[in-house]
Amino acid sequence: MFRYILRKLLSEKSCSRYLIRRYSDSNKNKTSNNDIAYEAEYYYKQDKELLELLKQKMQEEVKCMQEEVTTMRNKIEEYNRTINENLRFLKGLEKDLSASDKK
Repeated sequence: MFRYILRKLLSEKSCSRYLIRRYSDSNKNKTSNNDIAYEAEYYYKQDKELLELLKQKMQEEVKCMQEEVTTMRNKIEEYNRTINENLRFLKGLEKDLSASDKK
């Protein structure tokens, strides 16, 4: 059934209307990402207040990320301390067991 419908669409002269959007706005806009970046940079250079606001927001984001990194680093150090304490405790138990077996 699906094949029949697809064949019918492909055989029609207006099938491009169903399958391809030749005249859509997305096909007309051929700007690349580099062009958009240069355009944004141009506007930021023209408007000093906007540039300062952007710098301030970026600095705030960097500070927030640095705080997150230090928090994660502290958690990792705490986990490592706990692991080392547990390993020392287990080694102490092994020594106690081996000493009691020798007696």
